[in-house]
Amino acid sequence: IMPNTVTFNAALSAFEKCGQWDKALSLLGTMTTTDASPDAVTYNTVISACAKAGEWEKALALLEEMRSSGLAPDVYSFSSACAACSRGGQWRKALELIEEMMNDGVAPNEWTFSAAISACAKSGEWQAALSLLERTVAAGVQPNLVTYNSALNACEKSGQSEHSLVLLDRMRTAGITPDETTFTSAINACKAAGRWEAAGAIEAGHEAAGPGAWPDALSFNAAITQAKRGLSESRQ
Repeated sequence: IMPNTVTFNAALSAFEKCGQWDKALSLLGTMTTTDASPDAVTYNTVISACAKAGEWEKALALLEEMRSSGLAPDVYSFSSACAACSRGGQWRKALELIEEMMNDGVAPNEWTFSAAISACAKSGEWQAALSLLERTVAAGVQPNLVTYNSALNACEKSGQSEHSLVLLDRMRTAGITPDETTFTSAINACKAAGRWEAAGAIEAGHEAAGPGAWPDALSFNAAITQAKRGLSESRQ
């Protein structure tokens, strides 16, 4: 009995879950020599496998191959390709993918934007990361914890303490539950900028509130207010 598309996709999914991107690519090549036709699930699975390994060039090549075979990449295809670019440090490519998918009429979701913001963060492109965050909101997409943490990571690497504190305030206002990464990034951004009082206020507030909770200490609120004031003054 010859394997069909469903059979191949099941095997590809197993390779993707095990991180065996090379075997997934090889099986895709084998599939094209049979009567089983690759479908969107096929390509999305292999692109995802390459993304997890940071094989961004192969992920982008698969996106083009998908188009050439008459299949339209969907939000999952683009999001996985963006994730590949993120892991490969290719922030410009990630931004190009956002433009490309929007031109194709495919709306980016929170995972697409998060991956692109993460790509910018890894390259120290904090301005591009924050700009993408604003585009996320403008597109009607609600940033999630991963989205904000990626933006905070960009601020951390560039010592953008005021922006990081404003992001904390936005997260809290939006009701997004923070994690350890959230506070670590903000604290490190403040320390890198020499904002020791703000760093101490966040650290103390975080320890008092406990994991997964927002501090309500007066010193924490004061740090946020101070950051907003400083950011407002820098724009004047």
